[in-house]
Amino acid sequence: MGSSNISCSIAKFTPLAIESERGVDAISGQIMETSWRDYLAHQAAVQASDGTMAFGVSSSQNTALGNDAARLYSCAHLAVARCSGAQSSDFLQNQLTCDLQAIEKDQWTMGAYCTPKGRVLSILRIVPDGADYLLIGEISLLANMLDRLRIYVMRADVTFTFENDTAVLGLSGVGFDSPIGPVPALSNFPEQSLHELIPGYVLRERGDPAYGLILVPTDTAIRLWEDTSSDVMRCDTDQWILLEIRAGNPRVTDKTSERFIPQTLNLDLISAVSFNKGCYPGQEIVARVRYRSRPKHRMIRVGVSHRVAVQVGDPVFLPNKEQRVGEVVAQAHTMDHTQGEMLISMAVAALDAPHYHLGNETSPLTRLSLPYDLTDAEPTKPGQHQHRSTAGQSV
Repeated sequence: MGSSNISCSIAKFTPLAIESERGVDAISGQIMETSWRDYLAHQAAVQASDGTMAFGVSSSQNTALGNDAARLYSCAHLAVARCSGAQSSDFLQNQLTCDLQAIEKDQWTMGAYCTPKGRVLSILRIVPDGADYLLIGEISLLANMLDRLRIYVMRADVTFTFENDTAVLGLSGVGFDSPIGPVPALSNFPEQSLHELIPGYVLRERGDPAYGLILVPTDTAIRLWEDTSSDVMRCDTDQWILLEIRAGNPRVTDKTSERFIPQTLNLDLISAVSFNKGCYPGQEIVARVRYRSRPKHRMIRVGVSHRVAVQVGDPVFLPNKEQRVGEVVAQAHTMDHTQGEMLISMAVAALDAPHYHLGNETSPLTRLSLPYDLTDAEPTKPGQHQHRSTAGQSV
């Protein structure tokens, strides 16, 4: 969308997209099982309600080799679906906030799937795979999201399938040799780049230090997990989420689906929302916030100096505890479990407060930096290409 005219006709493949959501079930926490999750369960991993699985790896196991050591992360909370068919590109272009036509060769992108009211149902990583697209998302949301998308396929040549035998692992640190060949150090590649790892892909995420995802068949993932050198650390999902928090990448789970608009999660600041493309569900609301107002909430990163019991969706207050000003978007503990970090969707009016609290005054939250600027970029003029502002004070 290249102008401030935010009127929008109904998208080609979404004849019901701006009507009432009558008859469309809300996305909720149906956990789809995968071969990778079955394997982890047999390795005594414990499943949480949000789809994460933990081994309880001790900090001493994962600190002995230093911060730059190669690490693999179980990432059982993520799963993969495939969108195929002659009209798959057009269909997804009319459903997601990102611009698939702007994906260059050897790149992937991030986007959101929203309700007609502009509320984020799910955040996805979209990976071109030949003529198909792989959709990486939270496993607690993926099943119902696919059901919802299928409603709008109508007569289009589009098919969605759940990739039960594709595993998602996290990766960071130096490169290493593996049973399937050399695994590269992601610091050598551009952000949001895509690289073949036969059989599969490596995705370089945004952020420093460099980290990313590995997509491979389950049997390959098991070989990587079991047979790679002992110099490669195995880490729980919690440590992957910590990398995401430090990169400023939001998380939407079954507890927070439909709670936020994209700007509330800074998705417009990390190139996950295009204002130059055509319509998609919720586009009018998202564009109105950009062109006719300002976001009332923005996402910030905070830390707490001790271990706390906190969950995604928990409220955040100003020091007097009476005024709720935010909500926890993502949370994780450091590897030694002595400190915590969170992403919080915070009321813009409260961003300058000296500190914040969870539900008790003994858990003050300290503002930490994000790797991108929170200053709202000026709306693009007609014909101009959207860009992310880097001017102003970094937060």
